[in-house]
Amino acid sequence: RGPAIAPWKKLGKNDAEWTESCVPRLLTILAKGAGHAVMHDMQWDDRSFRVANLLQNMAISRSSEQSSSSSSTHDGYRNNYGPHLVVTSSGEDFDKFERVFGGLGHGLMHTVVDKGDGSGSSRSAFVTNDPDDVLLRVLPYHGPKSRRRELRKHFGSLSPSPESHFSFLGGLEDSPFHVILTTYSELVEDYAHFCQIPFQAVVLDDGMSWLGCSHYD
Repeated sequence: RGPAIAPWKKLGKNDAEWTESCVPRLLTILAKGAGHAVMHDMQWDDRSFRVANLLQNMAISRSSEQSSSSSSTHDGYRNNYGPHLVVTSSGEDFDKFERVFGGLGHGLMHTVVDKGDGSGSSRSAFVTNDPDDVLLRVLPYHGPKSRRRELRKHFGSLSPSPESHFSFLGGLEDSPFHVILTTYSELVEDYAHFCQIPFQAVVLDDGMSWLGCSHYD
């Protein structure tokens, strides 16, 4: 399962403030490695699309001409396919974030199939400067302990593991997933497992839910 269209296309491309001001500033901060930022979105219902667009921008390829002319401080986000972590509250918010990404393994087979134009090239060789063309897949990490235990077997795609068929694929375009989506309560409960994953970007949605986790300390 995956989104019917690229998530950001649902909002259109008329949001110049987001695309021309916010995204470059956020990418510059993320490129610093340990950088962090607080994003207050006045369009609250659209925040899942903006988060998806930000992560898509981290993954887009740039031509050599653009790369040479761009600031070196942006090198940290070029072709960065994660893994990323998105934490939100359960229920409607979780569902909204899940819908803006492709499902686990969605479209994966197309990356190894000839495009049919006789070139012999595959989708994995496709170069784009448009974040709309980037497909990011999500692993929804949610549910009872037994289900989460099964879902953690997919964590093996981020490190060598005999339990995963996708070992060593973490952070690549052809990875079975690029984003792990979970809730605050499950992040706290399974924190030891998340600590073993080298996340490239962590998005903490809904600040009140974040502060509400303090009672676990």
